[in-house]
Formats: sequence, structure tokens, C-alpha cells
Amino acid sequence: MLKQYHDQMQQHPHQHPQQTHQRGKRKKSSTTLLLSSARFVSAIARLSLGPLLPLLTLSFHFSDRDTPALLSAFSSGYILTQVAGGYFADRFGYRSVISTSLGVSALLVFWLTLNTTGHGEDAATVSIASMWTKVYFVLGLVSGPLFPAGSTAITLEVPRENRATAAAVVDAAAAAGTTVAAMTPLLATVLGGWRLIFQFTAGGLCLISMMFWQSNDDDGSSGGGGDRQQQHRSSTRKTHPADHDNHDSKKVDGPPQRQSDTSASALSPSPLSSQRKTTTSFWNLVRALLQPVAIGTYLCHGCDNFTKYSLSSWSATMLVQRHEVSPSMVGILLGSQEAVGFFSRILLSVYMSGKGYAKSKHALRNYRAAVSTVTFLVQAAAMKYAMGTQSTMLWQTVAGFIVAAMASGGHSIGYRPFYLEMNDHFAGSISGFGNTLASMASIVGPVMLGMAVARSDDTAGDSSGTGEMNGGGKEWNAVGSMLSAVNLFGASVSAILLLSRNGVPSSFSAATSSAATKR
Repeated sequence: MLKQYHDQMQQHPHQHPQQTHQRGKRKKSSTTLLLSSARFVSAIARLSLGPLLPLLTLSFHFSDRDTPALLSAFSSGYILTQVAGGYFADRFGYRSVISTSLGVSALLVFWLTLNTTGHGEDAATVSIASMWTKVYFVLGLVSGPLFPAGSTAITLEVPRENRATAAAVVDAAAAAGTTVAAMTPLLATVLGGWRLIFQFTAGGLCLISMMFWQSNDDDGSSGGGGDRQQQHRSSTRKTHPADHDNHDSKKVDGPPQRQSDTSASALSPSPLSSQRKTTTSFWNLVRALLQPVAIGTYLCHGCDNFTKYSLSSWSATMLVQRHEVSPSMVGILLGSQEAVGFFSRILLSVYMSGKGYAKSKHALRNYRAAVSTVTFLVQAAAMKYAMGTQSTMLWQTVAGFIVAAMASGGHSIGYRPFYLEMNDHFAGSISGFGNTLASMASIVGPVMLGMAVARSDDTAGDSSGTGEMNGGGKEWNAVGSMLSAVNLFGASVSAILLLSRNGVPSSFSAATSSAATKR
């Protein structure tokens, strides 16, 4: 205790340790707030395209051939920069990565509002559609590093016992952005057009980017957090560097000139040692990416994204075709569903705050795996109830969607915190790699569901002699069965891989045990 007090006074001679503790609390809160704001506005920029597409089509006369490429452009770019974004965040610091990502995104979103001409001519329409597709592809490229860099930020700035809560709050902010994106057609009606929505979004991205960049100056690290990353890594070593300095200062074996030469040679490692260090670091990264708990987390994330983005793409069409719901009522129902998911994440994050770390070293891991297992099982039953029977009524579909949205918040305190707790040194790289695979699932999911709908519709048309829906919409029964099967697979992965004895590395178990001892 006295040594810790002495070290703090040497680093901050004019600050009391209690002041340093309070500053750490404020920094944790500001980091979570900034990340939440970034995910909120980024979700609006990413997901408002689909709801606003009818208005954009009226302005630019997009054809049916342009729509698929435009809607998939963001995701196509998004999956390409996840791993690189996580690596750069781990290597150079998360602040510069997030600030650059948000700043360039703001410029791209604002650039879309400058295209004011769409006269319906074939050449002009194709040119505008191509330009929008390219801009959204680049927007996906620069937005990709945001998720893994956010994981690095939480790992570095938030204490281990509060990381799950911080991640749940950030995830809830993204859900709130999704809710606002679903309501953009109504906002466009109130504001008099879609351009003001894009301009407000660009302004929000620019403001948050400047706030992240300003945080560099506040910490005195122009490298965007790289110094902070190095300090964090140094603090996790078994031997404190200061102990070596004190030991060397007491040991005088030769003349001062020889000591200076020795220290100079120590400060300039040989090329061979640098190469060995780089090789060791690379294989440590590979082992971190392929450890059993990481593979289990990737699969759970993929099942979660498969369900979430499939519902986002097809639920509105299903409500209109199967239940003949008006477009305005569809917006209300889907907005209510997203609002339920948002409050579910908030309530669970508040409930989980500071809990779980007072247990044994395996209790928290088992708790997280159990939560995700139950969440997947509830979602599987909800999907089957909402769409998996031929006589499903509208109120049953709405109830199933709401139950699934309410249960989805469990993943925020289930498998998702494993990204932050597996390895402090490679949190960004692990998150980037996992989110890349999960983003592929979010692309494949809607395509597979579309094929299931078309296949079931063709079968129904052949059996009845018509192309209309037969027997209450068998194609949507196939969709419900597929989503239920995906969630059952996620429950199996969560139960088998995340609960395995070798699922969590010893560093995580030791850190959890240390946190429990302190509490």
C-alpha cells in the first residue's frame, strides 16, 4: 500500500490518490458516453438508407436493378476493414482510429446531400445510383474499424468488473440509433425532406469525431492513445519496470563509461531479437484469435447477427404480405420492437453493474454462457411462435417479435463481453475478426431467407396452380423454422464451447480471481 502511494505521488506529485481515483471514474464515464454517442449516430448513418429508399427513389428515380447493389454496398465495405481496424487500434491507439473513422464518415454523408439533380433520364439516373453505391461502399470501409476500436477503448479505460455494463450501454445506444433510423421517413415528413436528416447525421459524426480528437490532447498523447496502450501492457507484466530500475541503480560494477555503453546497447536491440519479438507477437495473436472461447464467441455472434439482420430485412415485407398491415402501422410495430430491445439492454446493463465478479473464477464465465444459452432458446421459441405455424395471427407475430427483442438484450451481458475479457492486448483484433465473420452472417442471412421465401412460394404455386400464397403463407413458415434452427444452434454453441473447461484462457481466470479477491 505504501509503495502504491509512493508510485502515485511520483507520477502525480500535486495530486492526492483520491483525486486520481475520481479522475479515473470520470474518464471511464466519458469513454462510455463518447462510444455510445458514436455508435448511436453511426447506426443512423448506416441503417437509414433502407427506410428512406422510397423517398430517395422519388428524388433520383432509382430502378429495381439499382436497389440490391445500393443496399449491400455498405456491408460489402464494412467487412473488409474489421481486422485491420482492430489491429491499428491495438497498435496505435483507439482514439485516432475512431476520430478518423467518424470524420471521414461525416464528409461522405454530407457529400450525398450535394447531389440535387435527378431528372429521371437514364444516363443521369445510372450515374447517380452508381455514385451512391460507391459512396456507401466507402462509408462501410471507413466505418468498419469503429466496433473493434470501441472494444479496445473499453478494455483499456474501463475496469474489468464494469466492462460488461459499459458494453451493454454502448450496445443499447446502437439499438437506439436503429430505432431512430426506422423512424426517418416520419422525420423526413416533419423536416421537409431527407437531406436535413443526412445533414444532421453528418454534423453529429463530425462533432463526436472532434471530441475524440480533443481527448488525445487531454491525455497528452498525440498518437491517439498509443501511449496509454503501452502503459496498460506494461502494468500487466509480472515484474514492475520500476523494480528493475531501482535494482540497477544500486548495482555498480564498473566505471560510468562502461555502464553508459551497456545501457545504450540495451536500448538498441539487435535486428535478430526484434525479428524474434515480432514473430512471437504474431503467433500470440493467432493463438488469441483461435482459442476455443473465441471460436465459440464468433459462432454465437454470427447466429445473433443472422437473426437480427434477417428480421430487419424481411419483417416489414412479411407483415404487409401475410397480415396486410399498412405501411404506417408497420413503422409503428417495428419501432416498438426496437424500443423494447433498447430498454432491455439498458435494464440488463444496470442490473449487471458490478455484479458477478465476487464469485469463483469460473462462475462469471458460466453465468455469461448460461445467459446466452437461455437467450438463444427464448429467441428460437419466439421465432417459431411468430412465423412457424400456418395459422399464425397478427397478434401472435407481434408478440413473438417483442419477446425476441426483449430477450436479445441478454447477449449484451452474455457472449458479447467475452470480446473484452479474452485478451487485453488483442481485444481490438479479436473483436475485428469476430465482427467480420458476424457481418458475413448478416449478409448471408437475408439472402438465405429470400431464397426460402421464393422456394416455398414456388412450391405453393405449383401445388395450387396459382402463384398466390397458399394456406396462409407457407413461405413464412419456412422462414420461422430457419430462424428457430439458427438460434438453437447458437444455444448449443454457447452451452458446449463457452462452458468448456478449456474455453477461457488462464489469464482471464487469473484476472477474474484477482478482481474477486479485491472485492
